[in-house]
Amino acid sequence: MAYGPFLLVTVMYWMTGMDADFVRYLRFAGIYLSYDIACLGLGQFVSSLSGNPMIGMTILPAFVAPMIMFSGVLYQKSTVPSWLGWMHHVSLVNYSFSALMAEQIHILPDNQADILAAFIDLNENSAGINVVYLWVMTGALMILTFLALSLRLRNVTAS
Repeated sequence: MAYGPFLLVTVMYWMTGMDADFVRYLRFAGIYLSYDIACLGLGQFVSSLSGNPMIGMTILPAFVAPMIMFSGVLYQKSTVPSWLGWMHHVSLVNYSFSALMAEQIHILPDNQADILAAFIDLNENSAGINVVYLWVMTGALMILTFLALSLRLRNVTAS
């Protein structure tokens, strides 16, 4: 499960002109692989909600679209109404994007980096904590998957 994403991030990293420091590359790859594993956890959870794969594929966008919309990539987080402000805290995209940007924003010219950091409300020292949040969310999704499958199994055996 990690070979494909690792190959993808390796090619993408060096082709796009990111920082040529090998340690930064390893951090970038680690963040990307953490995001990939979190997305696998989300997919497992959504698929555990239904016994039919087509239904699982139908409801997955209902989970993914809000994660993308409330990640802060498309708009400033400060412009979100307060009653929807909590949504970026449950977005896998938010944590991975913030961590990746914190790792690579230094390659932009100062004026562009400042504008971008202000737009996405970026803390340049937040990469580590964002990866921790990704792993916490992965663990929570795995637990939810287990609970959903246990409940489905209990309902099937009770019938």
